[in-house]
This record gives sequence, structure tokens and C-alpha cells, in this order.
Amino acid sequence: MAKSRVSAVALGRHLDVSSQWIGKLVKAGVLVKLSDGTFDLDRCRVQYIRHLRDGRGEKSDATARAQEARARRLELQLQREAGELIGVPDTEEAVGEIVAAFNAELIGIPAACTRDIELRKFIEDRVNEAITRCQQRLDQAIAALASGEDALGDDAENDA
Repeated sequence: MAKSRVSAVALGRHLDVSSQWIGKLVKAGVLVKLSDGTFDLDRCRVQYIRHLRDGRGEKSDATARAQEARARRLELQLQREAGELIGVPDTEEAVGEIVAAFNAELIGIPAACTRDIELRKFIEDRVNEAITRCQQRLDQAIAALASGEDALGDDAENDA
């Protein structure tokens, strides 16, 4: 089959672009100019179609990612509005206040239980140890939530 050699103007008409655009495509390495300054029409047509496909694929991937991000943001907003999603700082503050109030209640137990100073000291020590363990557990859970991990971890299964 004979090669169909055409000028930049004829190739531009064939591809429905300007001859200046043909020049840009040559500089970009999309189209190949023959040694005599003409273009192989069939080869350039295939190269141009491939160029268009590649460009469309990149744009459609970026568009798809942007649409996914918008959909995720909308999903999170709806979950927040429905009360199904709360922020870690809000949770940390609420749980911290509850734990502080609970700690204050626990601290009063030894004095309410006995007047015996040695026994009271023993109970206070056990209560303080329990409070410290609970505070450490709360701090670990908050750190896990903030990093996207499971706040309960394997301990919930072990405690059961």
C-alpha cells in the first residue's frame, strides 16, 4: 500500500486542527515529520488518535478521583448530620469530663468506707491504681482513634 504523504496544512484539515497545532504536536513528539517535511497520513492519524485516548484517560482518572472525593465528603457530612459520626476531639472532651467526674467519685470511697487510717490508705492506693490504669487506657484509645485504628483493639475480646 502506497504511503499517503501530506503537508502540515493537509494533515491539519484531515485531523480538524490548525497547522500550528500540528507543529505543537510534532514538538511534543506526538506526530512524526518525515525527512522531506511531509507527514504519513495514516501513521499520523493513528498517532493522533492514541494521543487523544491517552489524554482523555488521564483526565477521566482525575475526574473520577475528584468525584470520589466529593462523594466521600458528602457521605461524611450526612453521617455527621445524622449523628452517626463524631469528631475525635469532641469525643475526647466528653469522655475526659465523664472520667474526671468518675475519678472524683471514686476518690471519696475510702473515707466513706472506714475510719481506720491504714485500711483507708490501702483502699486509696487501690483506687488510685485503678484510676491510673483507666486513664492510661483512655489515652491509648484516644491515640488509636486519632490515628484511625481500632480504639478497643484486642483487649475487648480478651476482657470478655
